[in-house]
Amino acid sequence: MGSGNDYPIGFNRSDVTACIADTGETAYFQERDGSYKNGFSAVFACLRTKEGVPIISVEPPETIVQPQDQFDINITVNPNGAPVYAVEYYLRYNTSVVRAETQNKGPFLGNYSETLVVINDIDQANGIVSYAETRKGENGVLNPGTLATIQFTAIGARGATTGLNLTGVIIVNNVTKEPYATIIIENGTVTINNNIPPTALGISKHRINNVAKKYPCTTLLCSCSYDLNYPDKGGNITYIRWAFGDGQYGTSEGPHLNNCTCKEHKYESWQWDGDYVNFTVYLTVTDDGCPEETNTTNFDVTVYIAGDANGDGRVNILDAAYVGMHWDQHCTKTPCEPCYSYLWDELQQDAADLNNDCDINILDAMIIGANWGHTAW
Repeated sequence: MGSGNDYPIGFNRSDVTACIADTGETAYFQERDGSYKNGFSAVFACLRTKEGVPIISVEPPETIVQPQDQFDINITVNPNGAPVYAVEYYLRYNTSVVRAETQNKGPFLGNYSETLVVINDIDQANGIVSYAETRKGENGVLNPGTLATIQFTAIGARGATTGLNLTGVIIVNNVTKEPYATIIIENGTVTINNNIPPTALGISKHRINNVAKKYPCTTLLCSCSYDLNYPDKGGNITYIRWAFGDGQYGTSEGPHLNNCTCKEHKYESWQWDGDYVNFTVYLTVTDDGCPEETNTTNFDVTVYIAGDANGDGRVNILDAAYVGMHWDQHCTKTPCEPCYSYLWDELQQDAADLNNDCDINILDAMIIGANWGHTAW
């Protein structure tokens, strides 16, 4: 049968599921307008909608922790358009990897006056966390939220992994007060980080340094740090932070900073309290693991006033004698061979090299002459 313009008469069915969300949407039916001759009106129209499938999840789905860390896992429920009245679950885990400590009610089903927690139990021996909660009264909930929060302690070895698996899940339909026949369960995992933190080691390549405010003297600081995971992922030190102890900071960045990375710094002050007081340098190294691991160490740096070789706080003939005794002596200028050793073999040689250029010569003598009679106090 047709109309005057051969429009078919009959049922017109369309699936509009993809066009509307699960909740909070309105569907409209619109007739053809008057520009169409012999148009027909909808004499009966209906819209059939589907409830979604409720989802219960372990969040976050993947957790990486350090040995002995305490951390929280949430059990969340998304009704997905299906009103929820009550929930029951049993979370199972490997007791050699983590230990459940506490379980606390979340806000999903409502506050304490609106709900009843029926079961809240932790079986540490068998690795089972049990929970059951129901609403009171008639109404269920449609908004997603956290049903409960479980605190764990990581007790296993590095690299150990456990599943956090939800079993025996019952989600009760608010209308029928019967379990939903179909639910979606999203489990989780916990891994104890296998990334060993790097070992931070630092050194001032000169035992004795001098103030460089007016006269040249560069303090050479080296990180001799290493990572036991090298050369694998997580074993590359990629970031170094220096805190020089005088209020100044510096960084070293790059893909491979293992074993020996050096930083120059010029101290423009000294510390005196009846004797020289060392500056304390803090060295922090970070690797490329996931997550990154960081370690910090500290070491002392000795800084004398310009021209003071013997460390008595006064520039005089005794300092000149140091230079004379070691005249024309030289030290290695390759600070990384090896890293964790001084450039000068002997302390007195190091002290006589007043500008830290690894050559004891007229330039060191000139610094003494220019500062003759100066004191550290």
